[in-house]
Amino acid sequence: MSKHYDTDSASRTSGKGYSPNTAPSALAHRGGCRWLVWPGLLLGLMFASTAQAATCTSKGSGNWGSPSIWTGCGVPAAGDTVIIANTHTVMVNQNTNAIAKLTINAGGILDSNVGRTITTTGDVKISGSLRATTSGNALTLNVGRDLILTGG
Repeated sequence: MSKHYDTDSASRTSGKGYSPNTAPSALAHRGGCRWLVWPGLLLGLMFASTAQAATCTSKGSGNWGSPSIWTGCGVPAAGDTVIIANTHTVMVNQNTNAIAKLTINAGGILDSNVGRTITTTGDVKISGSLRATTSGNALTLNVGRDLILTGG
């Protein structure tokens, strides 16, 4: 017993139609849609990797590596934008991944008392203060684009 799939009135009158192996639903399950699925998956993966970047703003003073002082992220990670807010002092207690941007707002302080490295792929804007209270160990600031100093 064979199955017959009609697609329109013309095929009903002519007796032509789909066989069970070429019906539209069979094509979808036999790989007919894979050319639509793969580009969608690839685009989704591309946007997923860029969507992970966050804006990390200090919500109090403390160590860079402490999740409790940040809002918008746990601890700043590669690709994140970091903002040190007014009246907050953030102590750099670890080297950073390549963050996207760093902004120290007026009244904010980024401090280090041991040799650490901060790396950005974008701009660094300092309206507040950048302190390196080290004894023989330098704070290294690798700036990917522009260093903007506006006072503080």
